[in-house]
Amino acid sequence: CVVKQALAANKPEGLSFLEASTLGSSAVTAQTVVETHVRPGDRVLVLGGTGGVGCFVVQLAKAAGASFVAATSSQPGLVLELGADRAVDYAAEQWWDLPEFMGDENRFDVIVDLVGGKEAWKQAKLCKVVKSAWQGGRFATTTFDNPFPRMHNWFQVIRFLLPMMGRLMWTGVNKFIPAYKLTQGVVNPRNAQPKYRRLNEKFLGSESESAPLRVVLDPAGPFPFTAEGLRAGFHLQTSRHVKGKAVVELLA
Repeated sequence: CVVKQALAANKPEGLSFLEASTLGSSAVTAQTVVETHVRPGDRVLVLGGTGGVGCFVVQLAKAAGASFVAATSSQPGLVLELGADRAVDYAAEQWWDLPEFMGDENRFDVIVDLVGGKEAWKQAKLCKVVKSAWQGGRFATTTFDNPFPRMHNWFQVIRFLLPMMGRLMWTGVNKFIPAYKLTQGVVNPRNAQPKYRRLNEKFLGSESESAPLRVVLDPAGPFPFTAEGLRAGFHLQTSRHVKGKAVVELLA
C-alpha cells in the first residue's frame, strides 16, 4: 500500500505496530475534536469514554487543560484509569439526571458525543447539565443520528443530512440551547504533518504531562486476517461495546 508522504508519519517510539495502527483514525479524530472544541478550564463530558475515539478524547482533554472530565461507559474503572475525574456507568445512572452536574457552577462547557443517535442531543437541549450557547456551551459530535445509515440515492442522502444541517443552522441563531457542532477527523494534506507531530509528542510525553498517552486495545483482539477473524472483528465493532480499539493483525 502506497500513501502520500504528506499523510504519513513515523510510529511513536514505545508503541507496537498494532497500537500505532489505531492512531490514523481514532487518535486523529480525538485530536481534532479536542483541539477544536475543548478550551483550558472547560468542564467536559465525554459520551462513550472507552470506545476507540473516547479513550483518546478523555486523555487529550485532560492534557488540553480541561478542569473536569467526566465520561460515560460500561467500563467505569477504565475511564478513571485514563484520567477522568468522574465515571458515569450508563447501565446504572443517566448523565442528564445527576444533580452533581446541575447548577451554574457544575454545568458542562462542552459535551463530546461519540455514541450517536438522537437521545443525547435531545437531553442536551434541556440545558440542565450543559451551558447554553449564550454561556459558551457546545455539543460536539463526531457521529450521526443514525450511526449505520443506508443510503442508495440522493434523496436518502439529503433526508439523512437535513436534520443535522438544520440543527447546525438553528443553534447558530438560538442561543438558549447549546451550539451544535459536527466534527469529522479528516486530515487535510496541507496541515497533516504539524497535526501528526503534535500527536506524536503526546505519546512521547513531556515534563508538562504526568504520563504519555495510552493506547487501549480491546482484549478480544487482535483478530486474524481471515474471513472468520474479520467477521468477528466487525461483529464486535457493530455491537458498539468495544473496549478501546478493535484491531485486525495482517501478519501474525
